[in-house]
Amino acid sequence: MKESTIQRKVSEYFRLQGWIVVKLIQTTMNGIPDLMLLKDGQTVFIETKAENGIVSPLQFYRHEQLIKQGFEVFNGFTDLFVFFLDLLTLKRS
Repeated sequence: MKESTIQRKVSEYFRLQGWIVVKLIQTTMNGIPDLMLLKDGQTVFIETKAENGIVSPLQFYRHEQLIKQGFEVFNGFTDLFVFFLDLLTLKRS
């Protein structure tokens, strides 16, 4: 599946869950994640990647900067899967 298709499906899913989804197309900071999700005072960043996609060194550096500021950053296919599982667990609690 192409990265753009994954990004579209992820965006649609989170919008249906009540999140505000912002696609960060071009910023003054290269390497920033693709999507910013906002809900109930929480901000989450998602870097969408195809199943075999790799985060570049600059992207990794930017993601680490965000994490050090207290934000959650999910990178690629595996992290997204974990995030979805966490959301399902929270709904059942």
